[in-house]
Amino acid sequence: MTRIFLVLVAAFAFVLNSHSQDYADQIRKDTRKAAGNLFPYEIEPGQDTPAPKGYEPFYISHYGRHGSRYFDDQEVVDEVNSKITALAGLDIFTAAGKAYYSELRQVLDEHEGMTGFLTSLGAREQKGIAARTASRFPEVFSGKEGRRTVRNVSSKVPRCMLSMTNFAHSLERSTTGLEFTFDAGEKYQRYIAYKPEGLHPRHWASHLDDSLRRARMNPEATFSHFFTDVQKVKDVVGDIYGFERDLYLFSCSGHLTDCGHDLLSHFPTDILIANYRMRNPRFYLAYGMTGRYSDYIREVAAPLVRDFVARADEALSEGSSVAADFRFGHDTAMLPFMCCVGVEGMDKELDLDTVNALWQSFQMMHMASNLQMVFYSDGKDDVLVKLLYNEKETRIPALKTLSGPYYRWSDLRQYLLGRIS
Repeated sequence: MTRIFLVLVAAFAFVLNSHSQDYADQIRKDTRKAAGNLFPYEIEPGQDTPAPKGYEPFYISHYGRHGSRYFDDQEVVDEVNSKITALAGLDIFTAAGKAYYSELRQVLDEHEGMTGFLTSLGAREQKGIAARTASRFPEVFSGKEGRRTVRNVSSKVPRCMLSMTNFAHSLERSTTGLEFTFDAGEKYQRYIAYKPEGLHPRHWASHLDDSLRRARMNPEATFSHFFTDVQKVKDVVGDIYGFERDLYLFSCSGHLTDCGHDLLSHFPTDILIANYRMRNPRFYLAYGMTGRYSDYIREVAAPLVRDFVARADEALSEGSSVAADFRFGHDTAMLPFMCCVGVEGMDKELDLDTVNALWQSFQMMHMASNLQMVFYSDGKDDVLVKLLYNEKETRIPALKTLSGPYYRWSDLRQYLLGRIS
């Protein structure tokens, strides 16, 4: 095992220096992107491709990650808080360190009693998605043919339930006459955020990340930027590799809080890029479709795929009152789902040596990321579906469309079930 990791570290060292230009340039323009999957929700205005003549939308099936949140690991919060407080007492901050600490202190104070919960930014993200969905597809929420039921299901984690609440409240304000149902619990957790038994690939990814950090990172460069005496920093924090990682990770949450401080902007840009090079592959290798763990990821996604199919079948049945199904969960379920379905940008199995070159978490799996399947009917028996990812039309490269981004539901249904068979 040790020898394998040494080989992987050596191979990845080449990749770290070979495919950095695109994401490095983006981080230079916006330091928040170094946060990867902790980047806030952003949309780019897009246009709807007209549906084939005679077709109108009548049902939406949705899965969304919770909105922006406070940092969710209390152990890391406590570690950063205790050690940075101890360092503050030594009076060894540089000018850059003083500016950073002032804002870091505010973000730490705001985390008191709120670790892992939805921030006000996260609430606004969900409200905005709901309002735009109602405005974009008024036919779905018109109550036509008795379709007035909007079903909402959430992970049992509070930030997801709060995301569901904010989304539904906004949707209700943007529509009239709808009836909302709300569910959460272990029964729903089994598909909203399924975790199979056995060794999770995140353990392997975490082990690899730690090995790479100790082989490639230079924590002294970070600490010499913030402190005048690096040796005193070492004496206080002990493991400088671990503390640099924790400081970077916690700083990724600053711009998501009510303070809104971009803590990452205080880091030297090359250090941010180096940290992102570690975090982006670790996140993908833990939850994306890789050759090493593709079967496991497909197992995670299977219950959610089946739920999309089953709820759509129910909504399409004669006399159904269902207008929409909205689900609220986590990136750790959504990324496996997207990769299993093979949505554009998630349709290839990526391994260690290709992730950073081809896939960026700040684009593909940021806060409040969402997939919507919008169903269209011609009033007869034919049903079409188009996919929206983060409110933009997208496709499944492996499946041929009927017209533009529109699939026949019969073809898409068969394809989805085939992906988990």
